[in-house]
Amino acid sequence: VPDPDPMTDAEIKEQANLGAQTLRPRGSFAMNDASLGRVAADAHARHCFEQMMKNEKRMCGEWAVFYHSYNSAAVLYELQAAVASVLFRFKSSYATLPRLLRGNFPSIPDALTLEKMWPTWPDKDHSPIFKSVAICATTSLLRPDPEATPTEWFLKGYAASVPDTALIEGLVQSCGVEPGLAHILATKIQATFVEFNVGAGGRTGHILQIFMKRHLVDKYVYAALPYGVPDPSRAPLGEHLNGPGPIVGQVRMVVHPSAFLRATRTRVYCYSADPAYHKRRAELQETLTDILEPALGSDQARARAARGIFGAELPAWYSTEDQRQVANSMPRQRGSRKWQ
Repeated sequence: VPDPDPMTDAEIKEQANLGAQTLRPRGSFAMNDASLGRVAADAHARHCFEQMMKNEKRMCGEWAVFYHSYNSAAVLYELQAAVASVLFRFKSSYATLPRLLRGNFPSIPDALTLEKMWPTWPDKDHSPIFKSVAICATTSLLRPDPEATPTEWFLKGYAASVPDTALIEGLVQSCGVEPGLAHILATKIQATFVEFNVGAGGRTGHILQIFMKRHLVDKYVYAALPYGVPDPSRAPLGEHLNGPGPIVGQVRMVVHPSAFLRATRTRVYCYSADPAYHKRRAELQETLTDILEPALGSDQARARAARGIFGAELPAWYSTEDQRQVANSMPRQRGSRKWQ
């Protein structure tokens, strides 16, 4: 599916006038103790939700927003973010990356394909194929969701499965790392997660706030009911999200690298219920990228890993340089349209 035409300035202004996605129709809904529910009395959680709402208000003109809740999957998300930081200049200090390694993206490149293939999987959105390319998300920060209302799940997180060390080792091997070294690196990675208390303790919840350019929504996302059943009442989803509201309900989203690795197309922010973990995420990412150095420390190794993600043909924008070094040499471009 080719990219649709970008929004015009007039269309962006219209969306900005409609206001934050969660609060539409403007003036009919507000962030307060009642809508915040169980996170209202928690100072750190409330601060996170207030920041997410500020982001919505600031970006609502050109960007649609989605919320993905998780807990134990943080292990995989953090690892994939570290790999993407080295290979693709992904800003892992801001967010994790839910899908990247071992993804079946050549077969499922967009939401149209995902929606067509969904009925063929007996376990629906619990299918390993679905999990390799897509995630579940909701379209409102505060309104009730059939399965994972952000205010209800933030503190403890939402989980469909628990990753193990063998899966981490397999993900490292998918970067072209030979089994012996992959085992050594996976052991170190697992120890790092224990050190940083990832997935442990009583506050294990996380939320990804995912902003996607509005003109790309229907390419990568479809409106869904529980288990991924398509919801025709909100289709096409892009039109629904551009409307006056109320906006509520689930989606299924293809986390394609060509969209999620480029800040001109998507921008992702991570919020963690554990204040200490939330504060130390950048340090965790630095540690993980250092561990991956033996596997991704050369141009040849990085190109091999990138082909494992994209297939035989790499995108035109890819470079074999260590993208952390490129990012550090271009500080003035951060947040600009040139930053990808």
